[in-house]
Amino acid sequence: MRIINRVILLALVAVISFYLLSGCIKSEAAPRGNSWGHISFRDIPGVTEDEIKAIETFQKQSASFVYGMPYSTEAFMKEDGEIDGNVILLCEWLSALFGIQFEPALYEWSDLIAKLNTSEVNFTGAMMVAEERMETYLRK
Repeated sequence: MRIINRVILLALVAVISFYLLSGCIKSEAAPRGNSWGHISFRDIPGVTEDEIKAIETFQKQSASFVYGMPYSTEAFMKEDGEIDGNVILLCEWLSALFGIQFEPALYEWSDLIAKLNTSEVNFTGAMMVAEERMETYLRK
């Protein structure tokens, strides 16, 4: 699980970096389509053979991850009870990238923290980086 966390963290950093830097390039015509949709975790710079083997082990186990988020504009419940927002796109992309299902789930903040602490929730995009959180939630 530690190796998977590191690889997913690297992937998220790469996506965020791409997102932030994509506005810095001036072009006459923006290309259509998304090249990020066709990459594999093997394409992540710095990924090691041990990390690849760990991900492949999870794939063989039909493992899945819960990506928990508090209610927000990024993750909300539609009238029909389905989760919607950018969290859906992120989970779809992570699922395609790693070949492991990422399931979005919505929680109140206190419930999200409790479920992270019991590993019922594996990942979240709702926390800011802080030293104490890195010690608690980033297992090395």
